[in-house]
Amino acid sequence: VSSFKLTGSDTLTQPSKDFAIKRVSLAFKVTLKTAFAFGLKPFSTVNFQYIASSSISDGNADYLKYTEGTGGINQVYFSIANEVKSRLSVGATAFWLFGSLQNSIEYYNPNLGLDIIRNESNFYNSAGLQAGLQYYTDPTKKWRHSFGLTSTAYTTLKGEKTADYTEFGTIIKTVTTENVQFKMPVSIMGGYSIAHENGLSFHLQGDYYTWATRKLNYKNTYIKDAYSLRAGFEYSKKVTNSKYTQEKFYLAMGVKMEQSYLVLNNNHLNDYAVTLGAGKNVSRFLSLHAGFDAGRRGSKSLNQIQENYYQFTIGFTLKAIWFGTRKTGRFNYYFSMKKILLLIICFISTYRVAAQKIDGLWYSSDSSRVYEIKKTTGNKYNAVIKSTKKKNDRPGYIVIKDLEYNARRKRYEGVIYAVENSEATFVKIRFTNTNKIVLKLSRMFVFDLSINWIRASA
Repeated sequence: VSSFKLTGSDTLTQPSKDFAIKRVSLAFKVTLKTAFAFGLKPFSTVNFQYIASSSISDGNADYLKYTEGTGGINQVYFSIANEVKSRLSVGATAFWLFGSLQNSIEYYNPNLGLDIIRNESNFYNSAGLQAGLQYYTDPTKKWRHSFGLTSTAYTTLKGEKTADYTEFGTIIKTVTTENVQFKMPVSIMGGYSIAHENGLSFHLQGDYYTWATRKLNYKNTYIKDAYSLRAGFEYSKKVTNSKYTQEKFYLAMGVKMEQSYLVLNNNHLNDYAVTLGAGKNVSRFLSLHAGFDAGRRGSKSLNQIQENYYQFTIGFTLKAIWFGTRKTGRFNYYFSMKKILLLIICFISTYRVAAQKIDGLWYSSDSSRVYEIKKTTGNKYNAVIKSTKKKNDRPGYIVIKDLEYNARRKRYEGVIYAVENSEATFVKIRFTNTNKIVLKLSRMFVFDLSINWIRASA
């Protein structure tokens, strides 16, 4: 959840919310000293929307500029680690980056008949390798020290950029496909921790990223080397029986300072945050984790957009004997296959949720207007005033544009325009039942506004 303080303003914007899956991974210990893992996680994400008003060159009319960015780059990876000698382990991770970013800018003024959209798509891919080592001192001592070091390198991030312009749903111009390249950084990370036998531990970590200096398409904005520093402590409650030692729960707290690779107005973009975390082993097979981050990114005093954010994280770990060999005592084919099939069924069931039918005629809550929602291009919809009892309304006026179903959030999203002055804002639509929808309008400095529509053919 984030709120922003814009340059020239002392007021925070209305909080914006987002949800993301941080990581999905599987890990296996194939021998007593060797383990491997593979998984998928976001490498970077883009998700923004904003509306601005600009003037025509002659200064006699304004138009709305609606900008939206979505997409991201994902990382699929494979890791292997081995204890090469007592308390010294080395490991390596090979990964592949892939994904796409979509940007759209809409120029709109219904009174001038202006409705042009620039759609841009960027497709990227790259490869990388990370290597690391870890060493810890004798665990039977009162204090145990741990040291870690990793380094990561990437190939050049290569991509392809395409763009087109549409007017009232018709493509009027296509921009020639352009090949793009982006040099990724080489990074190094070092960490140290000291742990007492009573379960209390302290941790330090530092990261450094060597970026090739690169100017961006904004004034006094470029890319430069970055670094981050983190420190924290943790308390772990452990119980011991005759066979093994198990962590019952843990509590943790940390702070971080991060200097971003982005330099805006000749000043680095800095990030300061505090983190709280906790976890509990519910059973031998299930662990639950939760975290909370609160921080600030950017500084209004440096003429930057300042973001105040907080983030909740929830995770779980399933531990079970899935694969292995008879030699290491971890072979149970029937049991493991039952679990795999169960997980597959859960994934299929999760993604069978489909969008409800939204097109058709809808009454306003006071029955003074009848709206028609109809499909335009692709999977997008527009809503127009079909008929009205209000004197100053115009039948045919487009009330909602570019309405599209967001499967992840299970709702429709688009832009809604006021009939009186064409003022635009974001709208989120959910079904309360088959014949009723709730329109939630985002407003910057006050609470969101909710409006009910009822299907005409109930």
